[in-house]
Amino acid sequence: MKTYLKKKVVVALGMLLAAVSLSACSSSAPKQAEDLEPMSETSASEELIEAGEQSAEAEEVEEGLLDTEREENNEQEESGRIWYMDSEGIKSDLLGIKIRRDSAEWESLGLKGSFYVTSSNSTTEMSFTCIYYDGNIDNFISEHDGMEKGSFGDIIYAVKEPSEFVTYREVTFVDNGIALSINLHEYNIEDIFGNGLEIWDEFDKEEWVYIEDKTLYCPALGIKVDEIYDELFNQYAVNISCSDGQYNDQYVWEGGSIYIQGHDIFFDNEESAQDRINQWTKDFEEKENSDWSIIDETIEKNIGKYSFGGKGVSSERLSLQEWSFASDDTMHLINISFTKGHNLEEYLSVIEELK
Repeated sequence: MKTYLKKKVVVALGMLLAAVSLSACSSSAPKQAEDLEPMSETSASEELIEAGEQSAEAEEVEEGLLDTEREENNEQEESGRIWYMDSEGIKSDLLGIKIRRDSAEWESLGLKGSFYVTSSNSTTEMSFTCIYYDGNIDNFISEHDGMEKGSFGDIIYAVKEPSEFVTYREVTFVDNGIALSINLHEYNIEDIFGNGLEIWDEFDKEEWVYIEDKTLYCPALGIKVDEIYDELFNQYAVNISCSDGQYNDQYVWEGGSIYIQGHDIFFDNEESAQDRINQWTKDFEEKENSDWSIIDETIEKNIGKYSFGGKGVSSERLSLQEWSFASDDTMHLINISFTKGHNLEEYLSVIEELK
């Protein structure tokens, strides 16, 4: 920023010097020597420097206003109920959208993200998945190999211990239509109670799950997960994941998914929506041995409160299309992918306006 301001000062000085020269050259008649008023080099330099400083100050004020605007936008992104899950589906007051549970034959519909546990002067990032699940904990255990029942106080959970192929411990809480799975790495469940995971006995909320003040509250399960906010990248570490994809008899994945993320750490907040989409498509082209091609069509779509622009890529080998939508009004990105036999509008149509 300092280098930028110095350049501005030099430009301003140059422009003023040019203006002085032009003024001297354009005089209609030369003045006599006695008519000329002496002007010292010191006074001329002072005026030029003062003008340059005023230009630099104006630039600083402009930059300060831009910083203030960015901070206000970030505060707006962080305020309000970002995501919540109720009996109807997933909703966001911030974006003004909802995805109903019955809008598709979802194989998985819910939240994915991370939270942070601090101990012994170190911080560990742990991932979680919170989805709709109609069965009870016994159903869940029977459907997932290697799971067994465990308990901590009055809390009952399903647990899968680390193995040769999976290095982390997975714990899942199931109740009242919600399943919350946490990957604990080297920790036991007892290690994180009171440090990231806590019992929470408020059941007067209509929402089964909701995010507020850097915390994932789960009234349906009677627990809450703290510190789901990534301080390093200044963003909520949680995304929306919807998938109706399944493997067919030939073990080929078929279907589609919607993935909505709050921010992307690979994009600078100052980049426009078009720049972000262009970079996204460029990344596909630059993949080694890539067979991805850019779809020429650009889609403009009002989604909830904001207007989004989207570009797509396709792979003949995978029989797959992927699309990404960005907006100048929010840092949220909406990514949609689907296999042959499905189409973009099919998945865009399930992202409804929240009224």
